[in-house]
Amino acid sequence: MGRFNQLLQTLKEEDEPHAVVVSKPSRDKTASTLAIANIIRDPEQVRKYFDVEKLESLAKTIAEAGVIEPLIVHALDEQPGFYQLIAGERRYRASQIVGLTEVPVRIIDQPSRAQILRIALIENLHHEDLNPVEQVEGILNLLAEDLESSVSDVILLLKQMDNDARRQSHNVMGQPASDRVLDLFESLGLKWRSFVVNQLPILSLPQLILQPIREGTLAYTKAMAIARLKQPTQQKKLLKDALSDDLSVQDIRERIRQLTPPSSKTDDFPQRFSALGKRLRQSRAWEDPSKKSQIETLMKKLEGLLQD
Repeated sequence: MGRFNQLLQTLKEEDEPHAVVVSKPSRDKTASTLAIANIIRDPEQVRKYFDVEKLESLAKTIAEAGVIEPLIVHALDEQPGFYQLIAGERRYRASQIVGLTEVPVRIIDQPSRAQILRIALIENLHHEDLNPVEQVEGILNLLAEDLESSVSDVILLLKQMDNDARRQSHNVMGQPASDRVLDLFESLGLKWRSFVVNQLPILSLPQLILQPIREGTLAYTKAMAIARLKQPTQQKKLLKDALSDDLSVQDIRERIRQLTPPSSKTDDFPQRFSALGKRLRQSRAWEDPSKKSQIETLMKKLEGLLQD
């Protein structure tokens, strides 16, 4: 349990967002060249969206200087002579744009699915190639593969770990599954609680807001601000304006204030008075002479208001 107690000491620190710091994956020393036609994309690769302008810029660089960093691949047993792409999809796509027929590669020998996911994720994190949604999904998929579990069960485990850390309990912390989670985040150079608190909630956003984040046209902070609006029509209108007018987070929050009417809580007066009376009895504030005088004054005002 010593490790858990150390984690508790850094609890407050890890509630804040941290910069992603990762190391390059360990690769084979030797590099070779493969025909690009013999390289097959991974249909489950974590990265789904690519910025067209950045891809064209990379293509120009490759046209001038070639592919500087090799792609990472592994041999496909079911298709002799063919290789599946593990990391380097932007370089792969840009090479196709340029019309290259061969690209430099590093071949990983018989990696497990978890190893493939780990290498791809670290590669993308290192190059800052993933949007916030892809990063969350990539980490969850890697955890699910590593724990031989489902993504939904991984999310549940992460939330249970977070609850344990907040309550300083040991329901799941210190168990083999939670230790593997801690080890994996440590190997990625990420803070697990920062991930749970600051990144995991992104998957709860409406699809309408998730899509532009995936496409790289909407920042995560802006998306979370827009999601505060509960009416879909208002949410859609603000999202449209944010994208077309490039609104800042401050602009978005100001528009939300304009769209949100002052809260009227007259309907819940009975519940509020009941809760207030309960708090007053529990606190025994009237035993403090100065507070008792103020309470007495307020009670007389209330009694006066309630007289016919």
